[in-house]
Amino acid sequence: MNLVLLVMSVCLVGHLHRCETRQVQISSPSLDACMRKSPLFIAQWTGDNPKWVVRRWHCAWPGAEGQPT
Repeated sequence: MNLVLLVMSVCLVGHLHRCETRQVQISSPSLDACMRKSPLFIAQWTGDNPKWVVRRWHCAWPGAEGQPT
């Protein structure tokens, strides 16, 4: 199984102009599978990080779009 990056744009609750990019590696055979699995990872991440809200997200291969490998 391949590792895929879940790339999230997250913003501080109450300060939505303070945003960062966070990345989580997930095991997935394809980008489509990553897109289907991501809502569960996002829900878990949000529960673990209640001061942040996920504004946008996408899946990418490591090394693509300037992402670290």
